[in-house]
Amino acid sequence: MKKISVLLIAFLIVAWVGSSNLEAKSKQPGWLTNPENKFPSAYYLTAIGEGDSRTQAENMAAANISRIFESKVMASESIQQRYEEMISSKGANSSESTEIIKDVNISSEQTLMNLKFADSYTDEVGRVFALAYIDRMKTGSIYENRINEIATQIVDFIKQGDSSKNYIISYAYFNAAKLFDEQIKIMMAQLDIISATSKDMIELGYDSNELTKKLRDAAQEVTFSVDIKNDEEDKMKIVLEEMFTAMGFKLSENSMLKLVGSAEFAETDLQREDYIFVRYDLKLKVIDDRGDVVAVLSQKGREGHASFTEAKARCIRKLESEIDKKLKRKIIKYFDDIVK
Repeated sequence: MKKISVLLIAFLIVAWVGSSNLEAKSKQPGWLTNPENKFPSAYYLTAIGEGDSRTQAENMAAANISRIFESKVMASESIQQRYEEMISSKGANSSESTEIIKDVNISSEQTLMNLKFADSYTDEVGRVFALAYIDRMKTGSIYENRINEIATQIVDFIKQGDSSKNYIISYAYFNAAKLFDEQIKIMMAQLDIISATSKDMIELGYDSNELTKKLRDAAQEVTFSVDIKNDEEDKMKIVLEEMFTAMGFKLSENSMLKLVGSAEFAETDLQREDYIFVRYDLKLKVIDDRGDVVAVLSQKGREGHASFTEAKARCIRKLESEIDKKLKRKIIKYFDDIVK
C-alpha cells in the first residue's frame, strides 16, 4: 500500500512538472519560435537576441540583425569614424541612424537606420528575449533620402575641388568626396538587402570612378620631402617615404609637405647577458606650405633580442606600426579639417 502511495505521489509530481512546462511554453509568444508570424519577411528583416536583461537582449538582437549584412557589406571602422566626425562637424542630422551597440560578445561594424525593437519576453528562469526588426519599405525610403543628401554633398565637394587653385585644398575636397562615396557604397549595399527596388531608383549625379581618378590625380600634385637627422642607413626615411607614397603623394625637393625630425637608436644595458636591448627615440613633425604644423609624433621605447641588429630591426618595426596608426591618421585629419 505504501509503494502504491509513493508511486502515486511521484506520478502526481511528474504530471505537475509536465503541466507547468506546458503552461510555460503556452505563455511563450509566437514570435520567439517564428518571428515571421508577426513580421513577414517580405516586408521586414528580423532577429532575436537574448541576455540577462532587456538591454542586453536588445543589444544582441541588434547585433544579430546587423550580421545579416556582414557577408555582403564591408564596413571599415576608420571610414565610419571619419564620416561620423565629418557630418557631426557640419551639424548633419543623424537622429534616424541607429548604431549597433558593441558588447563583449558582439562584433559588428554595421550602422543601420530605422532599427527598432518590438516585444520582449522573460522565461521562467529569468532569461530575457528581444525582437529587433527593420521595416523594409519605410527604411528603404529613409536610405534613399539619406543617400541623395550625401550624393548632393559629394557633388558640392567635387565642384570645390575642381575650382580650387591650391593642390592641397583640391586634394582635401576630393578626399572628403571619396570618403562620402565610400559611405554611400556601404549604404547602397545595405539597401540592396533591405529593399532592392529602392536601390534601383537612386541616381547619384556623379561618377564614382571619375571621382577616384580626380583624387588620384590631385594626390600626385601634393609633393612631400623627408629629412631625418641621425638616421643611419636611412631606415626611418624609407618607412616615412613609403607611407607618403602609399597615400598617393609625390616625393620632391620643392615640397608642399615637409617631414622633419630625428631618429636615435642606442644600445642600453639592462643587465641581461642573453639579451641586447636597443633604446629608440623618434621625433617627427610635418609642416605644410604655409608653415603650419600638420602633425607631430614623438615615440620612445626599447626592444630586445640576441643581437643588436635584430633588436634595432624590432625597434623599426615597432615605429613603423606607430607611424601608420598615429602619424598617418593625423595627416588624414589635417585634410579632413580643411573641409570641416
